[in-house]
Amino acid sequence: MLHPGLDEMIRLAKVSGFQVVLATNGTLLDRERIRDFISARLDVLRVSLWGTTLEEYKNNYPGVDAANLQRVIENLRLTAHLKKELGSTTPQLLLHQPVNQLNYRGLDRLVELASATGCDGVSFTPMHHHPGASASFVLKTEEAREIHGHLRQLRTKVRACSLTDNLEETSLRFDLGISATARQPCYAGWVHTHLRVDGTVHPCGHYQVSLGNVWESSFLEIWTGLAYRSFRRWSRSNTKSLSLDERSECSYCCLAAQNARVHKVFRWFLPLVRTAQCLPLFARGTN
Repeated sequence: MLHPGLDEMIRLAKVSGFQVVLATNGTLLDRERIRDFISARLDVLRVSLWGTTLEEYKNNYPGVDAANLQRVIENLRLTAHLKKELGSTTPQLLLHQPVNQLNYRGLDRLVELASATGCDGVSFTPMHHHPGASASFVLKTEEAREIHGHLRQLRTKVRACSLTDNLEETSLRFDLGISATARQPCYAGWVHTHLRVDGTVHPCGHYQVSLGNVWESSFLEIWTGLAYRSFRRWSRSNTKSLSLDERSECSYCCLAAQNARVHKVFRWFLPLVRTAQCLPLFARGTN
């Protein structure tokens, strides 16, 4: 939101055929910026809000002006109003909440706020264990179980408010919990990639080892290169070790739903892939 050429970057991505999702805390949204987003055909505007009451907001944003909560709420209403005024269905306006120890009992309030401000949908993500995460935010096992059970009830409220949601995906992530790769294979090396602003390429946003850099090689060379192929072989044959590897943070995997869709079909081929003779053929064939 601080980049002066943000709307042009969105336009360029759209012309290139991308779907563009912009995540923001919503404090810097204003009439001009929202109109720019609508004009640029931004697909999704995801506003992240960690607290829906003043007390919850202060706890989740220590040291931040609590008046920002009302600013975000008014900016959500303004976005919904301008979309209607301009006759636009985009961007899809999502109210998003990273679920943590300090807000997990307020999920219903987020749904109610999304409905009241004219949002198109809600989304949630678990606050997982990652380097730098505060212990006061990371969910405890019993809290994760409580949330997983509550998500079924929350679905009824979301449907009643005619909101879109990611509750099925969120429920799966809470169900898999900290043992995601131990219970479900990782297919990130085949169906996903993560490109950072410094040009480094990673199989996902939570695997710390770079597999190449687009300033040094083309993405195609990296995607078909030895490092990526080695990661594919290692991750397919060592999924239980992946979640324990210090280079990765696989708890509450953000690709859980994608992995589940792939595994539903691919599981029938796993006996072939796991043989040493077929592994090289498989790696070349999927590149």
